[in-house]
Amino acid sequence: MVSFNINYSQCITVPANSPSSNVTYNYSGGSFQSYGCAPIDPTYWMSGSGNSITATYSTPQDYPKFRVWGMNSDDVASVMVNGIPYPLNSGTAGFEPKVVCGLSPGPDGVAFINGSLAGANTPEAGNYSYSDIQIKTTGVNTIQVTGLSGAGWGFAGTVINCPLANENFDWNKEITIYGSKNLLNVVVSNDFIGATISIFDVQGNAVRKFTLSELRTVQTLQNGLYIIKIEKNNALFTKKILLL
Repeated sequence: MVSFNINYSQCITVPANSPSSNVTYNYSGGSFQSYGCAPIDPTYWMSGSGNSITATYSTPQDYPKFRVWGMNSDDVASVMVNGIPYPLNSGTAGFEPKVVCGLSPGPDGVAFINGSLAGANTPEAGNYSYSDIQIKTTGVNTIQVTGLSGAGWGFAGTVINCPLANENFDWNKEITIYGSKNLLNVVVSNDFIGATISIFDVQGNAVRKFTLSELRTVQTLQNGLYIIKIEKNNALFTKKILLL
């Protein structure tokens, strides 16, 4: 399998332990820990209530994301944007498909419950994955994420300069992605000629990146679970596909 080191689109990821000129972090109550997820270790680990991390941006951001690791259903956190409580729901935020680093049953890594962020799996099932949560608003100067309960979860950093994901996109109408043995098939409408497609494995490693130049594209990949991201005209679409 061919492997490429790529910088996906405009997105800039700033890890929690590596603040930059774009983002600085203020930590309270937790500590940095590593739990076997190499792409994001160490994360800022928080448990119980009162621990928090605040991301401050050097310039106001539109639709920034923050990344969390290992949240189970007992792990609950609240969010503030620009110092004001920011309840999470489908209208105010969105989350991308989880990236697995170990055992993580179920299709999702996180959920929005009563305005807060929580894990989708029970503590018994476990959740060894990370997820990006995108704030659907502009002019963001600060994001504060505060733990409310739970045995522990990690804040992995923030992602800036990304387009707003369109969660209402009709995949069945415009784009078809399916697996056939070790072949990934991508079929698109004319509107998506020229779109950029990126393929990641479950560890978050970039596998392929290319421009769609035909209505049908076939890629040979090893068997496994992949995350497919397609971008065009500042809209980002994602889908998971399993090749057997």
